[in-house]
Amino acid sequence: MLNSTVVAALVFLAMAVGAAPSHDVLIDGEGRSASGRVPRPGSGEELECRIYTALGLRAAECYARDAAGSIARCSTVDGELLDSAATCRDASYLRFAWDERGHCTSIETTSGVPRARM
Repeated sequence: MLNSTVVAALVFLAMAVGAAPSHDVLIDGEGRSASGRVPRPGSGEELECRIYTALGLRAAECYARDAAGSIARCSTVDGELLDSAATCRDASYLRFAWDERGHCTSIETTSGVPRARM
């Protein structure tokens, strides 16, 4: 039989874990990347890539805002990255990275839950 101190500690731990906020977007400014689950509308977080077309030219901008209000963005006119950005609308997970000039260097999307990297 568990004593009351152990039971109280287990209840407190369960409440603390259940009450932890869920942050969908992670921005790594040092590593110049942003990633996460595409957040729910109204969550205060944003993570998306959009394609813009003007005068026959196409460009993409990826944008992230985390729960703390930090912002990251990059843009590209690279054909392969534009193709990746086009899949963002249906993605449930997005990761993008940029160089020191703010140009996207990678855009990765996944539908469903992303696999852990080994």
